[in-house]
Amino acid sequence: MAMYLKRLYRGTSVSCRYSVPHKVEYAELKRTILQAIARTILSQPVMQVAIKGAATKKPSWIKLDSLDLDHHVAWHILDAGTFEQTFQETVASQLDSEYPDLEKRPSWRVTIMYEQDPQFLEILFTWNHPLGDGMSGRKFHEHLLEHLNSPNANNDGSLLSASKLQLPTADPNLPPRIEKLAKLPLTPRHVFKTVLKEHGPAVLTKDDTEAHWAPIQTSSYKSHIRVFSIGKEILSSILAACRQNNTTLTGLFHALGILFLASRLDTNSAPGFHTKTAVDLRRFLPSSPKRYPWLHPQRTMGNYVSVMGHAWPASLVSEIRVKLSADPSTETLSADLLKAIWSISAQAHRQIRHKLDMNLKDDIVGIMKFVPDWRKQVMDAARRPREYSYFISNIGAIDGGLQTDATASEPQSEKWTITRAQFSMSAEVTSAPLMTSAMSVLGGPLCVGITWQDGVLDDSMGEAFAAELESWLIQIGRVSA
Repeated sequence: MAMYLKRLYRGTSVSCRYSVPHKVEYAELKRTILQAIARTILSQPVMQVAIKGAATKKPSWIKLDSLDLDHHVAWHILDAGTFEQTFQETVASQLDSEYPDLEKRPSWRVTIMYEQDPQFLEILFTWNHPLGDGMSGRKFHEHLLEHLNSPNANNDGSLLSASKLQLPTADPNLPPRIEKLAKLPLTPRHVFKTVLKEHGPAVLTKDDTEAHWAPIQTSSYKSHIRVFSIGKEILSSILAACRQNNTTLTGLFHALGILFLASRLDTNSAPGFHTKTAVDLRRFLPSSPKRYPWLHPQRTMGNYVSVMGHAWPASLVSEIRVKLSADPSTETLSADLLKAIWSISAQAHRQIRHKLDMNLKDDIVGIMKFVPDWRKQVMDAARRPREYSYFISNIGAIDGGLQTDATASEPQSEKWTITRAQFSMSAEVTSAPLMTSAMSVLGGPLCVGITWQDGVLDDSMGEAFAAELESWLIQIGRVSA
């Protein structure tokens, strides 16, 4: 909550493109969507509550009696010729927009975009991070798709009176904090290192991987976002190449990010780099635990995420720069550069694998209980040198009901499907100046978003990174096909 109030982070979104299964009148289509949204709200307690005391040390949830969906759901008809441009502009606008009446309304909104006589709908879900992590947006759409394809599964008829949804009278089963569900063991060495980094003198904590080339700026807040898609055939080849080189798509993103930064920044301004990965912790949490028998983390919106860092020292980055000087054009990746990319990708994957093998031991989430005031914590962070140069959050593939090789022989009934999925983040002032968000549809395309804060990077650098990352991924997919 402190990040939002201090204008250091504003919003997160997941948008999915839903294929309408049959021709239907607008009024019926709207009624169908709103009923599915209502059922999704009732299945996700964090969508039913407001925030009390947001500006205090200890904000808390407020139970609401009802929701007016007119305050949360907006419909926009777009011109077919400019649909994609207007859609992306809407994503950026929604990400940076504030949430009014924090104590009276839940901090989320849905924007539905469509063309005249729609064959598909773009449903954009945007929310305030206290409600849930990036994976929560995927959970929202998974539940929404279920309810669209099973509209009368509960035989509960219409849930809405006009636009008003009556909420259960019982207190909502809000997702418990992670420390209530699992142990978060900390070793003295890890605690000491963390305290030293946070509060130690600069002479002891100086690191040549810090992002001094992009000082933290809190004077203005605006996100720039660029998005591109990789088709399913190329994506399939990329994933196969990742497996052959003992890595994953996330590991590959790290390597390509380092390659770009090394090609754009000199040794004096950026001798090394520190990158960061978002890690979903739901895999470590029990389903239906004794104290919370109703909880199923894999189906629940909530904050069950952590992050881990990857240090890329000056010696490694120097080797990349030597290879770049031998082949300064990065438009086509040389065999030497490809070898380096796969080596770094595999190293990043090993680091992530090691982190997961440790379970929740020495996780940063375990340290958070020692923070007495998050408002002070985030502003202190804004006054320190920037630690990270690049951040990757990959929320994986959503099952949109598309036919895959495994289901190609099965008959396709008339049903709602998701054909495209896009995960986007607003700029995070104290995090990395370049942020990548990734999401795909099972059997469909991959969408990649690049975010940077206005004024921290020259816009041409953000644009160039988006263009080169797309080009490199396509090259790797074609070389590996």
